[in-house]
Amino acid sequence: MSTSAKPIKLQATERDTTLNPRQLRAAGFVPATIYSKDTDSRSIQVRAKELAYQYGKGMRIFELDGLKLIARAQQIQVDPLSQQVLSIEFLEINPEDAKAAMAAEAQRRADETAALEEAKVQARANAKAAESAAAAAEEEASDSAPAEESAAEAEKATATA
Repeated sequence: MSTSAKPIKLQATERDTTLNPRQLRAAGFVPATIYSKDTDSRSIQVRAKELAYQYGKGMRIFELDGLKLIARAQQIQVDPLSQQVLSIEFLEINPEDAKAAMAAEAQRRADETAALEEAKVQARANAKAAESAAAAAEEEASDSAPAEESAAEAEKATATA
């Protein structure tokens, strides 16, 4: 992945304070907060489906369109039963720091992908080893069964004679 990638745009607007968070979620929005070094925290709202889709793809750095700033998803709260996003907190990033943050984000995703691929290869190798061991045990069992039968037949023949 390129380190010069741009942050993903996410529609965000100042939060409608006449609605409580439950009403916002029912309207298709997620209540959010932006924290910054220079200014006080601000309450905003973002589209729930858009956020869930991008966050689910592993995106953590967003250009909050409508507010004209770049922010990193700091903390997300999800309902454990419905998996609905309840709220999210963003940390504002300076535009100069955004490039370094995007590079770190791209590296993190690449590392996760590599670890996942390595786990898949290991799982395939373990499955093949288990399959080979089961086949060898089955073959050994089938080879020893006729020898036991012929030994039993030989004992019967000597006993009758």
